[in-house]
Amino acid sequence: MKNTLSFGRDEYEVSCDLTQAGAPLLIDGNPTPYQAATAKHREYNAMQLAARYIAVRGGGEDDEPSEYRAVRDGCAESTDWYIEKIE
Repeated sequence: MKNTLSFGRDEYEVSCDLTQAGAPLLIDGNPTPYQAATAKHREYNAMQLAARYIAVRGGGEDDEPSEYRAVRDGCAESTDWYIEKIE
């Protein structure tokens, strides 16, 4: 899996070999604390983890990971996603 995730004006490349349980979830080539197994080998779950990781690291200390989600931008085949805050 290789997708683009936008948060405000910033874009991040999110990638992971979802076929390998121990494969790291990478953001711009840097590992996160998550692996394919954490995402249950699913693209949607991996993108949710990445969105929350990016949003909280880039946001204020008062932000909670559960306040953010990744949304696919366009059709089901799109590799473009964006982060939105859940109100």
